[in-house]
Amino acid sequence: MSFALDLSSAVLRARADGKFCDISVVVKGQDHRCHRLVLCSASSFFKTALGDTENSTGKMIIRGIDLNIFTILLDYIYGEDVVLTGDNAADIMFASLKLGMERLQHECERYLGDHMTSETSIEVWRTSRIKKLADLQTLAFDYIVANFVDVASTESFKALKADELSGILREDKLKVPSEEFVFDAVMKWLRHNPSSRKGNLSTVLASVRLPFINPHYLLHCIASNDVVIRNKLCLQLVENAKAYQLLPGRRAEFSSSRTVPRTSAGVEDIIIVIGGYVEKHRQQDGSSATSTPTYPTSRTVHGYSFQSNHWYRLASLPHDPGFDFATSAHGSTIFVSGGTLTSKRLQRFDKNRWISENSLPEQRCSHSSAVVGDHLYLVGGLWFDARGVCGGMVSSISKFSVSSDVWGNCSGILQIPVQKPAVAVIHDKIYMFGGVDQYGNYVKKTQYYDTSKDESCVLHSTPSPATEIRALTIDGEVYLVSRYGLQQFTDGKLICKASLPELDGCVDFEICQHRGQVHVIGGSHEGDLRASRVLISKNSFEVKTQPHFLGFHRAGFGCVKVTLGKKYLKGNRH
Repeated sequence: MSFALDLSSAVLRARADGKFCDISVVVKGQDHRCHRLVLCSASSFFKTALGDTENSTGKMIIRGIDLNIFTILLDYIYGEDVVLTGDNAADIMFASLKLGMERLQHECERYLGDHMTSETSIEVWRTSRIKKLADLQTLAFDYIVANFVDVASTESFKALKADELSGILREDKLKVPSEEFVFDAVMKWLRHNPSSRKGNLSTVLASVRLPFINPHYLLHCIASNDVVIRNKLCLQLVENAKAYQLLPGRRAEFSSSRTVPRTSAGVEDIIIVIGGYVEKHRQQDGSSATSTPTYPTSRTVHGYSFQSNHWYRLASLPHDPGFDFATSAHGSTIFVSGGTLTSKRLQRFDKNRWISENSLPEQRCSHSSAVVGDHLYLVGGLWFDARGVCGGMVSSISKFSVSSDVWGNCSGILQIPVQKPAVAVIHDKIYMFGGVDQYGNYVKKTQYYDTSKDESCVLHSTPSPATEIRALTIDGEVYLVSRYGLQQFTDGKLICKASLPELDGCVDFEICQHRGQVHVIGGSHEGDLRASRVLISKNSFEVKTQPHFLGFHRAGFGCVKVTLGKKYLKGNRH
C-alpha cells in the first residue's frame, strides 16, 4: 500500500474521531469539525477564505447552502463518492460552484447534460445563464430547441419570462412541426398569466415566423385574435406577414429573420446562380472580353444553401441563353428572359424543372426585368429583326402575367432607352439606374416606370455614371452597388454607405441580399473570372471578402435568392 493511501485513510479516521481538527464550519447552525489543509486542497473558496485573519478564531459560517448538500460535499472532500441523481445534481453543482470545487462541478454538469429531460431543461438553462456556466447553458438550450414540442407542454415552459421565450423562439434550429405550433405555444404561455404578459406579447410574437404560417390560419386564427387585435405592434407583425405572402415577387427583399425558414422546415433559402460564361475569353483583337463576352457560356444552374453552406447542382437550362439575359423571381419560380442566344425565349424554373418557350413579344437582350404584383416586366435592352440583326434600342415595356401566362405591352415607354439598367422596385414603381444609351454612353439619369399608372418619368441625375451597377431593395430601401461602393438611394440622392475597392474594374458581377447582408458575387476583372463573394452589412456597413465562395469561376450569370424545397437538393451536392 502506498503512503498516499495511508494518508487518505488517516485523514478519514481523524475526521471520524474528531482529532487534529482546526476549523469548525457552521452550516444552518450545525458545526462540522474539519481540517483546514483538507478543505483548502479541495476548494478554492476555502483556500481563499481560510487565509483571512477574520477566520483565525477557528470558526467559519457558510450561508446559502442546504445542510444536506453541504454534507455530501464534505464527504466528497474527504474522499467518499458522490451519487448524483436527478433530484440532487443541480443543487450539488451550484454548491460546488459556490465553494470553488471545479472537478465536482464539471461532473455535475456532465450528469445534467446526459440526463436532461423536458421537465428539467428550462430550469437548468435559466440557472446556468445566471451562474454563467457556458457549457451547461449551451447543452440545456440545445436540448430545449431540439425537443421543443415536449418542452412546451411542461410547467417550466409556462413560467418562462418574455425575453427568455423570445430567445428560444428566435433560434433557427427550433425543431417544430409547423409555425402554427409555435404560435399555439405562445398563446398557451400567454394564458398562464394574461394580465402581466399581454404587454410583452409583441416582443414574443416578433420571434414567431408568421410569414410561414398557413394563410388561412394567419387570417382566421391570428389576425382575428382579440389580444393581437388590441396590440398595434402585433397587428403590424401580422400585416408584414400578409405582405410577404401576398407579394411573392418581393420576398427576396425582406431581411428579417422571420422570413428565413427554420432548419426543421421543408424549405430553405437558396442563392441561385444561372448560366453565364465560365472561362476567360479573348476577342479576336486580343483585348479582354469583360463587359460583353461571347463564348463559352453555360446552361448549368447552381444553388447555395445558407443552412448547410454548400453548393448544389440543380436542373440545367433547356437552352443556353448566352449572356445579357435577365433574371427575376416570383416566389420560388424563376424567370430567365432573352439573351444573346435566346432573345425570343422565356425559360421558367419551378420545382427544379425548366419550361422553355419562344414567347417574348419581341426579341431582347441586354435588358433588365422586375416583378411587381402578378406581373413580370421587361425594360430596356436591344431588339433584333427576324434575321437576328440588331435593330437598336428597345423603348417599349413588356409585361407577363404569371397567373394567366399571357404577355402584354404597356402603353408607357422609357423616356431614355437604355441597355442594362440596374433595376429596383419600390411599391408599384420600377426604378432604373444608369445603363448605356444608343450612342454607347453611360447614362447618369435615373428613371422609373409606374406600373399602376402605366407611365414613365425621368428623375434626377446621379453624381457620376458607373460602368457596372446593380440595384436591389431591402425592406423598402434601395441600394446600389458599383465601383463607387454601396450607395443608398434616398429622396433622389445617392448616399455612400461603404466603399468597395474590390469592385474597381470588376464587371459582370451579381448581387442579392440575405438577412440584411448584401452579397456581391463573382464577376470578371481584366478578363479573369472571379469566384469571390463580398459581404456588406446593411446595419454596420462592414465589408468582408471571401475569395473562393463560389467554388467555381463565373461571370455574366443570372442570380436570384429563392426559397426552395430541400428535397430538390438531396444527392446533388456540388
